[in-house]
Amino acid sequence: MHNFLWDRMRAIRMDLRMQHIFNWQAITMHEQMIRFHIIAMHELCEYTRGEGFSEGFDAHLNIEQMNKTSVELFQMYDDHRKRGCPVPTEPEFRGYYALLKLDKHPGYKSCPLTWQR
Repeated sequence: MHNFLWDRMRAIRMDLRMQHIFNWQAITMHEQMIRFHIIAMHELCEYTRGEGFSEGFDAHLNIEQMNKTSVELFQMYDDHRKRGCPVPTEPEFRGYYALLKLDKHPGYKSCPLTWQR
Protein backbone atom coordinates (compact mmCIF):
# COMPACT_ATOMS: atom_id res chain seq x y z
CA MET A 1 0.00 0.00 0.00
CA HIS A 2 2.80 2.40 0.94
CA ASN A 3 4.65 1.96 -2.34
CA PHE A 4 1.47 2.57 -4.33
CA LEU A 5 0.62 5.76 -2.41
CA TRP A 6 4.23 6.96 -2.60
CA ASP A 7 4.24 6.52 -6.37
CA ARG A 8 0.84 8.19 -6.87
CA MET A 9 1.78 11.20 -4.74
CA ARG A 10 5.00 11.62 -6.66
CA ALA A 11 3.04 11.56 -9.93
CA ILE A 12 0.50 14.07 -8.61
CA ARG A 13 3.26 16.41 -7.44
CA MET A 14 4.91 16.25 -10.85
CA ASP A 15 1.58 16.85 -12.64
CA LEU A 16 0.84 19.89 -10.50
CA ARG A 17 4.25 21.33 -11.32
CA MET A 18 4.03 20.58 -15.05
CA GLN A 19 0.56 22.14 -15.29
CA HIS A 20 1.64 25.18 -13.21
CA ILE A 21 -1.03 24.62 -10.56
CA PHE A 22 0.03 26.53 -7.46
CA ASN A 23 -3.31 27.41 -5.83
CA TRP A 24 -4.56 26.73 -2.29
CA GLN A 25 -5.59 23.19 -3.22
CA ALA A 26 -2.07 22.46 -4.47
CA ILE A 27 -0.65 23.78 -1.19
CA THR A 28 -3.02 21.52 0.76
CA MET A 29 -2.03 18.50 -1.35
CA HIS A 30 1.68 19.17 -0.81
CA GLU A 31 1.13 19.53 2.94
CA GLN A 32 -0.75 16.21 3.01
CA MET A 33 2.07 14.55 1.08
CA ILE A 34 4.64 15.78 3.60
CA ARG A 35 2.52 14.51 6.48
CA PHE A 36 2.32 11.13 4.72
CA HIS A 37 6.12 10.97 4.44
CA ILE A 38 6.51 11.84 8.13
CA ILE A 39 4.02 9.18 9.23
CA ALA A 40 5.56 6.61 6.87
CA MET A 41 9.01 7.29 8.30
CA HIS A 42 7.71 6.87 11.84
CA GLU A 43 5.60 3.78 11.24
CA LEU A 44 7.72 1.91 8.69
CA CYS A 45 11.33 2.76 9.53
CA GLU A 46 11.96 -0.67 11.05
CA TYR A 47 10.48 -2.72 8.19
CA THR A 48 12.83 -4.44 5.80
CA ARG A 49 12.39 -6.53 2.69
CA GLY A 50 9.99 -9.40 3.21
CA GLU A 51 8.15 -7.80 6.15
CA GLY A 52 5.14 -6.60 4.20
CA PHE A 53 7.15 -4.77 1.55
CA SER A 54 8.39 -6.55 -1.53
CA GLU A 55 11.15 -3.94 -1.86
CA GLY A 56 11.42 -3.02 1.81
CA PHE A 57 10.98 0.49 3.17
CA ASP A 58 13.56 2.88 1.77
CA ALA A 59 13.99 5.77 4.20
CA HIS A 60 16.38 7.54 1.82
CA LEU A 61 13.78 7.66 -0.98
CA ASN A 62 11.11 8.75 1.49
CA ILE A 63 13.26 11.65 2.72
CA GLU A 64 14.25 12.57 -0.84
CA GLN A 65 10.59 12.89 -1.88
CA MET A 66 9.80 14.81 1.30
CA ASN A 67 12.61 17.25 0.50
CA LYS A 68 11.39 17.77 -3.07
CA THR A 69 7.83 18.26 -1.89
CA SER A 70 9.00 20.74 0.76
CA VAL A 71 10.98 22.82 -1.74
CA GLU A 72 7.96 23.09 -4.04
CA LEU A 73 5.69 23.89 -1.10
CA PHE A 74 8.01 26.66 0.13
CA GLN A 75 8.01 28.20 -3.35
CA MET A 76 4.21 28.29 -3.22
CA TYR A 77 4.31 29.82 0.27
CA ASP A 78 6.69 32.53 -0.97
CA ASP A 79 4.50 33.27 -4.00
CA HIS A 80 1.37 33.56 -1.88
CA ARG A 81 3.12 35.78 0.66
CA LYS A 82 4.30 38.12 -2.14
CA ARG A 83 0.66 38.46 -3.24
CA GLY A 84 -0.37 39.34 0.30
CA CYS A 85 -1.93 35.95 1.08
CA PRO A 86 0.23 34.25 3.71
CA VAL A 87 -0.56 30.60 4.45
CA PRO A 88 -1.28 29.96 8.14
CA THR A 89 0.28 26.46 8.11
CA GLU A 90 3.66 27.66 6.80
CA PRO A 91 5.42 27.70 10.21
CA GLU A 92 4.42 24.09 10.84
CA PHE A 93 6.01 22.87 7.61
CA ARG A 94 9.09 25.08 7.92
CA GLY A 95 9.53 23.44 11.33
CA TYR A 96 9.29 19.94 9.86
CA TYR A 97 11.92 20.87 7.30
CA ALA A 98 14.24 22.26 9.99
CA LEU A 99 13.91 19.05 11.99
CA LEU A 100 14.64 17.00 8.90
CA LYS A 101 17.86 18.94 8.31
CA LEU A 102 19.19 18.73 11.87
CA ASP A 103 21.27 15.65 11.11
CA LYS A 104 22.95 17.53 8.24
CA HIS A 105 24.02 20.49 10.39
CA PRO A 106 27.62 20.11 11.66
CA GLY A 107 26.71 21.71 14.98
CA TYR A 108 24.34 18.87 15.75
CA LYS A 109 26.54 15.95 14.79
CA SER A 110 27.17 13.50 17.57
CA CYS A 111 29.43 10.53 17.91
CA PRO A 112 27.97 7.20 18.99
CA LEU A 113 28.47 6.56 22.66
CA THR A 114 30.91 3.87 23.61
CA TRP A 115 30.34 2.13 26.85
CA GLN A 116 33.27 0.96 28.90
CA ARG A 117 33.04 -1.36 31.86
